[in-house]
Amino acid sequence: MQTTMKPPTRAAQTAATPRRMTLQNVRKTLERGPDKVFLYGIEGVGKSTFAAAAPNPIFIAAEDGIRNLDPVPESFPTPEKFQDVLDAIAELETAQHGYQTLVIDTLDYVDGLIRDEVCRRNGWTAEEFDAYGRGLKVTPDEHRRMIAAVDRLVAARGMNVVVMAHARTKNFKNPAGADYLRYEPNLGGDVAPALWKYWAEAVLFGTHEAFVQVSKSGSEDPALKRGKGVSTGRRVIYTEWNAAYDAKNRYGLPPVLALDWAEYAAAREARRPASPESLRAEIQSLVEQLQPTPETRAAIGVKLAACGESARDLARLVNLLREKVASKDTETAQSAPQTEAA
Repeated sequence: MQTTMKPPTRAAQTAATPRRMTLQNVRKTLERGPDKVFLYGIEGVGKSTFAAAAPNPIFIAAEDGIRNLDPVPESFPTPEKFQDVLDAIAELETAQHGYQTLVIDTLDYVDGLIRDEVCRRNGWTAEEFDAYGRGLKVTPDEHRRMIAAVDRLVAARGMNVVVMAHARTKNFKNPAGADYLRYEPNLGGDVAPALWKYWAEAVLFGTHEAFVQVSKSGSEDPALKRGKGVSTGRRVIYTEWNAAYDAKNRYGLPPVLALDWAEYAAAREARRPASPESLRAEIQSLVEQLQPTPETRAAIGVKLAACGESARDLARLVNLLREKVASKDTETAQSAPQTEAA
């Protein structure tokens, strides 16, 4: 007689598979991750030069615009189809190499390869791709595939990733008032740019520093006068959101930086919290400078224990002790006897 095996119950499956989401597995600290930068900007501003100065870079030069850099950075062959881009990312994930930064130059050219791939797969012409916006409903899935491939690379090899795109002006549908023009990455539709902005730890907008000079002559409203654009010659990146462009960062960067990798890296490092070990060492040094009473020393010890391994909480305690040391130094200086000049 044949016996039919019953599938295991949900309770049996749960008992057989250890749960990951338990309080014992709560992460108290996280290691600092690699750079994940999305840099977009006007043409010719120096995006490729910026990325070429990143640590030991290799380019997926989709538009082959790096040949005039000095020195010319190393790169994969110019991709002819979207699969070439995915293959290059997979090669970096699995092969042995010493590269530290992947640069995708530029994403809008890759977006064109994605468009070609979607048309080939569905047997569409360019007109059929654009009809009823059907193509732009499909292309975000390909961008998601690419983002997943990049994230696998970051997780497996700890590589920095710099993704670059050109900027275009686009009318912004403002729900709170009148519409206006702003800069956006030059990608098809609205979903693909949003996906890459979500992915990035830093979204940077690169442009030439400029201002508008308006003549003061006449009696009309200055806002209605025709201005003259004046450039300072400086190339900059903006790191925070503005009505004219999208930007963000999770590194505590200043609002504007020179378009230079070394300056960006220095600003990022200056605003990253120090390690718990170094913060504890500084706390010990500050306590010795304060020479507190036994009661105060014990209270500081309680606060230190409460911080645990949290770099943020330790940094707050460091700032508090620095203020107390500075206040003590000021009081000492004010109470010191004044020496009259002979």
